[in-house]
Formats: sequence, C-alpha cells, structure tokens
Amino acid sequence: MNFVEVMDYRPSIPAYQRVYCWEEDNVIQLLDDLLDNSQEEYRLGSIILNNSNGKWDIVDGQQRLVTLTLLLRILGTPKRRLPLLKENFVNTDAKNYIKYNYMVIKNYISNQKRPLLYEDIMEKVTFSVLLINSDNLDLAFTFFSNTNSRGVGLSDYDLLKAHHLRYLPYVEQQRHLAKRWNEMVLGADKIEDPDERNYVRALEVYIYCLRKWLRKDPVNEWQQYHVKNEYQSAAIIDEIPPFCEQFQYKEPIQGGSHFFGYVEHFVTCYEHFRTTKVYEAIHSVGGESHWWFRDVIEANLFAYYLKFGEQYLPEALILTTRLVSQIRFNNQRVYRETLLNSDIGNLEITQAIDQATSPTFFLADVLNKIKRLPPVGELKGIRLRYRNQIRRKLNPIFNDFTSDYIKKFFTIDNITEIF
Repeated sequence: MNFVEVMDYRPSIPAYQRVYCWEEDNVIQLLDDLLDNSQEEYRLGSIILNNSNGKWDIVDGQQRLVTLTLLLRILGTPKRRLPLLKENFVNTDAKNYIKYNYMVIKNYISNQKRPLLYEDIMEKVTFSVLLINSDNLDLAFTFFSNTNSRGVGLSDYDLLKAHHLRYLPYVEQQRHLAKRWNEMVLGADKIEDPDERNYVRALEVYIYCLRKWLRKDPVNEWQQYHVKNEYQSAAIIDEIPPFCEQFQYKEPIQGGSHFFGYVEHFVTCYEHFRTTKVYEAIHSVGGESHWWFRDVIEANLFAYYLKFGEQYLPEALILTTRLVSQIRFNNQRVYRETLLNSDIGNLEITQAIDQATSPTFFLADVLNKIKRLPPVGELKGIRLRYRNQIRRKLNPIFNDFTSDYIKKFFTIDNITEIF
C-alpha cells in the first residue's frame, strides 16, 4: 500500500504503544533516503494494523508513520488527509520529540536544492501492510518482528503493557496506567546500559531468575520474549476471582491493574535496595565474567531483602557470596547458561530464603553448606583475579556484622577474609 491507502484506514495509536521517540538521526536518515530515491516505488518496511472495536490500531510502524505525517504536513498536505494529526499526544516526551523533529524536517527541507514533493511521497512511499481483524492482541504480536521495521520495535515491556491493559475494563484506567508505565520506562531508559535500568534490573535480572530458580525451571534469557512470556497473566478459573492478593515475587501473575501494581512495588523495592551499603559493595564488582556471579548474588540478596529487610543483610551478603563463589573457584571456565541453571539450581539458595521463617535459619543453613566446602587451594588466572576483587570490594562489609559468630568463622590469625 502507498501512504494514501494506509491513511484511508485512519490508523490510531493505542495506549499500549511506546511514545513517539524517534531521534534526529532516524529522521535525517529517512529524509536522505526519500531524497535520494529515484525509483517509482520506495518501500519503507512493514506495518501491522489491528482492528480493535472498529479502530485500526498501529501495532508496528508508529515511528515511521508519525514522522511521515510531520513531513507531509510541512509540505502542504491538508490535515484531513493526515489522521494522525488528530492523535492526542499527552506524554511530555512525545510532544517534545514531535516539536523538535518538526523543526528538524523544516530545516532539512529549506536547505535542499531539489524539493521534496508531497505527491511523490504520498504515492511512491509504500509499505507491506498486515491487517489483522481480531480482538485478540496476542495474534497481532504473533506476526510482529522488530527485524522488519526501520522504526523502534516493541520490546518485551511494551508487549507486557499491551497484554495487561487489555484486562482493564475502562479506557480511563488504561490511559492512566499506560501513562505511569511510560513515565517509568522513559525515565529509566535515559541510562545507557539496559541492565542498569531500574525496571530491567528488578524484573529481569533479579525476579525473572528468582522465579525460575524457585520453581526449578530453566533460565532462558537468550530466548526471544522470555520476559514477556514470564510475566503474562496466569490462567484462572473464571468463576473463582483472585482474592487476598499480595505482592510476592513468586506469585502467579494476575492480568490487569494488579500487574502494574506488582511492577511498581518491586521497582520501588529495588530503588530502596540499591541505597544499601551491601548493594553498593557487591554491585561494584565487575569486569570479565565476574559480573555474572555478581548478578546471581545480587538477585538472591534481593530476595532476602524483600523478606527480611536489612536485618543481618551484611551477613547474608558474605555467606551468599562465599557459597556462589565456589563455582568460580572450582572452574577455570564457566558457561553463563550452566551457571544460571544447574550450578545455581544445585545450591538452592533461593529455596532456602523462601523457606526460612527468620534470618537465623537461612544464615545457619548457608553457613553449614559453606563448612562442607573444600578449602580454596592455590588460584591462578581468572579465578585469582575474581577472588582478589571480591576481597577488595567486600571485606569492609565485615565491619557492619552484628553476628560475632559468623565473623569469627571468617577470621584466621586475627585477619578477616571472605576466603
């Protein structure tokens, strides 16, 4: 279809879509391609539209369609032919991107010797359009792939937002929770490293693994949409509604508003957790494959923090670190998939936290496991570098111990060392 034919469907932007956020480089690249194109037809990827209650929602293609709408408006296309101009962009970031990109396009056009004609764009720009006549949004996502788009593809978190918004009966609720979700994601996405974004660290680095370890299910972080699949709504019996809800990381995921509350709760817990001294100490560990072990330790420490708060948190850090580190000491070469699955699964740290009714039972359980470990022999290479970094980063934590018994266990000749 050409642009005119696509606009005839009067596409709309649903609440679950991420906000318009194309950067200047994306806009300039599109304009360069349009200007350089000498063919009768210029294919601009695929678009997916889903028929939802008589409206054609954009599943894939929002960034390109909005940018082309801005371009065509500047070139003089009547507003009635550009239905996306009637969209209510309530998000401040989206409004700012639209205003900025409008000026980028306007300046670009004014600096070109050969003009861009809106008739050429309306007719020559074509898309492969997939129309889905179904209220089942998951069917639309079945066809979605971010490899067929030059725009910003939907992430696991965009898909989760869409999935759970469908369980809300009122449009006002959908808009409110979608706005809060967008603010959470956009605020965190300013951090360049995805793993350091608060919602990613809480939901993916920590809780995703904790849920898998507790159920002894495989950690499949390399599979596409593994996060989306984990946090989709669990099956229920229609005649028995969920009740006595609590926010526990291990709970079945309820569709709708409870899920958004679940996410906000644990992201907030993570924000508090990251201010603790023990988090600052362990999170400073990095380099090589050391961060694999750091994230495993942090995830289990987060589970402990959720259950017991900061009570004996320094002791929990040191004991968990010592137990997990044995995997590194035993192996010159460690594979991440094996570490996250069988290696950590065999230690059953997450299960011990879940079953403990007080910190003392968990700490005693882990300490007994440590007592049965073989002594750490001579280390070389990556194993030595790992131990040296752990010692350097975590030894100051011993000063915060309130258990003399545990501290004495790690003390040899009046020198306190983790191992």
